[in-house]
Amino acid sequence: MVEPIQGEAGVVVPDDGYLKTVRDLCTQYNVLFIADEVQTGIARTGKLTCCEHEGVKPDLLILGKALGGGCIPRELCFG
Repeated sequence: MVEPIQGEAGVVVPDDGYLKTVRDLCTQYNVLFIADEVQTGIARTGKLTCCEHEGVKPDLLILGKALGGGCIPRELCFG
């Protein structure tokens, strides 16, 4: 599991080719490549997912709160 861009304790952008190397290693050793794009998904980096910048397709993609935009329907909060 990897965050394409680390967002805690500062913003840490990996070197070019990092995600491609991780993808290749996961494929070589038959390990799932999971991209945690909760903070970087839904076009926050200029593309729909951050992995697209390197043409990488993860086996699993986590978007989580990125889809909700921090909004919850009023009925769910107050009944």
